[in-house]
Amino acid sequence: MEPYYALDKDTEKTVLELIKKCQDLNLGNVSFSYYHDKIDFYISQYKEYWELVVKQNRKNTDIYRIVGNIIKYQYSEK
Repeated sequence: MEPYYALDKDTEKTVLELIKKCQDLNLGNVSFSYYHDKIDFYISQYKEYWELVVKQNRKNTDIYRIVGNIIKYQYSEK
């Protein structure tokens, strides 16, 4: 299965930089939106990894797992 919203290199870089900033500030989560595309991004910390949830038009959802600097697609749901 493919994600509904494919991450481009700029978005991947933004996500990884936000995770670094969360670690610096001791935050467990952060979110941001691309309003022009109606895409919402939610980044959450778990014990062993970070999770990225991408919601497109609040309907389609893609889930990614982030370990180190690797963003790996997990699954999608409607």
